[in-house]
Amino acid sequence: MLDDLDNHLFFNRTHLCIDATLRGLGIAIGDHLSCGEHLRSGRLFQLPGPVLPGREQYHLLTPDTTHLSRPVRQMRDWLRKAAKN
Repeated sequence: MLDDLDNHLFFNRTHLCIDATLRGLGIAIGDHLSCGEHLRSGRLFQLPGPVLPGREQYHLLTPDTTHLSRPVRQMRDWLRKAAKN
């Protein structure tokens, strides 16, 4: 799906993903514990789509829901498809 992975950021810690998303560097998958305050304050928005079942709830987050880039839309669509399976 992503042709050029060298130009993308990846983090292995949730707080780093959330911080990068808050700074407008991309999207993140998060849970209510990590993202609830930012969701309530309006600094982050949950993208429309399914909530994945599990012990924790995760949300696809972005600082701006109106201008999603093509790679972000592709990632969102892939996650939606994966969540259905």
